[in-house]
Amino acid sequence: MRRFEESQRGDFERSVKLGEDNAECLRQMRCWCEHVEIEQVSEGLYAQMTGLPVASHSIGCTQVVGHGESMNLRWMFSDFLVEHCADCPHHTSNGNISWGRAIIANHRDKVQRHERAAQEEVKRIAQLRSDLRSRTKTIAAEAEPESHSVIEFLESVFSEDERERNEASERLRQSARLGPDLFPEEAVDLVLGLASSREFSSLILPVCVELAGGRSDFSERYAQMAIENIEKGLHPELSASVLDTLGETVAYPLPEEYIKWLLLSQDHHRPIGGWPGGKPDYSHPTAVIVRSFDANPESVESVIRILLPFKRLTELGSIRSRSHLIGAADETTSMDI
Repeated sequence: MRRFEESQRGDFERSVKLGEDNAECLRQMRCWCEHVEIEQVSEGLYAQMTGLPVASHSIGCTQVVGHGESMNLRWMFSDFLVEHCADCPHHTSNGNISWGRAIIANHRDKVQRHERAAQEEVKRIAQLRSDLRSRTKTIAAEAEPESHSVIEFLESVFSEDERERNEASERLRQSARLGPDLFPEEAVDLVLGLASSREFSSLILPVCVELAGGRSDFSERYAQMAIENIEKGLHPELSASVLDTLGETVAYPLPEEYIKWLLLSQDHHRPIGGWPGGKPDYSHPTAVIVRSFDANPESVESVIRILLPFKRLTELGSIRSRSHLIGAADETTSMDI
């Protein structure tokens, strides 16, 4: 009983904190523009008890088609500002708009940082490739004969021919499974660089999964690469499979932001041609989330509480979170985003 009461108290305190933040966001958003339309669409017990907006709200605009709905107004309003208000010619302020300007400016700064990082990544990959080729003779002279093939496969990943790239990726994966120690350190450096690049990540992440299971000396670097990929939305399922393979060598729980993106990446939109195997498979992200839950249940529960009523303005489809992560096995909860 005491545990239940502590849980209820914690839930109430979190709801109050969310309600206070929601109240401030409502005030700021109403100042932002005269055209904004905000409506409360639900109200729970905590809202009635506290008088705070611990409730789902919808947001729309006379100049925008569609509405978004969420209980976490900071997330929803920030998305709305970035998507619809940054360059809107109809904006008419209704008070102090510094809050909204700061959100838009921060988003632009983040986009610019990502663009610079992408440019630097291209240069880094080119340098890694150049370094590898310049060292090939030295590597070949010092390494086992089997390592020569690894170097050749890596160079083939850069081929202009898609079939050759895919074949090289599969051979690298097989090599990593059968002989991870045959990958020289220079080759592992290149693998890690390629795995975090948008151009090559889908080809190289399966190789990282095999290496993660056989090269404990690089565990921290594989984990860091996978976490950064999740943050960038870069093949979350494949990136999570690296973390899953690393097992308990990863520090759990993951930060709540990464848990959020792993949950949101579980998009149940049916792809053209259907899912491989006939159904979606999110086993690796789920395994990672479960490990975070085992390490600290609150790290997952707090994210799910916010995401359960979460609806966005886009037509991205729906996501599902398996409710056994919070103690109710064999039930599935769906939500639109």
